[in-house]
Amino acid sequence: MHKRIKAISTMMMKTISDVDCNKPRWVSRAWFASAAYRLGHAAIGLSVVIAYLTAQSEVWRLAHILSGYVAVLGMLLRVAIALLGPIEYRLAALRIRLFSSSRQLFGLIWPNKNDLTHACVGRNRLIRATRFVSVMVMTLIYPVLALVTVMGLTLDFQLLSGSVVLEELIAAAHRCAGEILFVTAMLHLSLVVAIRIGLGQGSIKHMGILRARSFD
Repeated sequence: MHKRIKAISTMMMKTISDVDCNKPRWVSRAWFASAAYRLGHAAIGLSVVIAYLTAQSEVWRLAHILSGYVAVLGMLLRVAIALLGPIEYRLAALRIRLFSSSRQLFGLIWPNKNDLTHACVGRNRLIRATRFVSVMVMTLIYPVLALVTVMGLTLDFQLLSGSVVLEELIAAAHRCAGEILFVTAMLHLSLVVAIRIGLGQGSIKHMGILRARSFD
């Protein structure tokens, strides 16, 4: 297991170094995967915000429904990349990030003696905390979005029109799950903004390098 983790982390480091070199970016498969990954990310985020803002309005009902479909397309795009894309975007990489994040969480609770003497101990702890929260939030968004989608389609196509009680329960659960999804998305957005402001514009890239190195 440890050898497999090191192999995948080496591939992730190689991809990061390839992006930094002077090769034409338009011929890089990793660049296309990264662009599609970010497109799906943006589609899901914007759709969740629009769906939340238009949830209680009958005038904007069409926008609410369309934003839900766009979020589903964004989720399917992300899943396709996780199954068919470069190794650093696949499910194996996500499992490794979950493993690494849990290890970083224990590092926050029981810090290493070397960390206590490090000059950048505050910065390192912030990176560990944001890394852990980022992975946990990313893992939570997809099942909640899938649940909201299924319940929304059930209400949209009136699949339970014969049972008023079940339809009301589904509608209430849909609203509750939508609230959870919106809070989760805003938490993720706040985390990204905090990283960029607190750690600098290049912090996302540095976090990726640190994440890959943490597997060694």
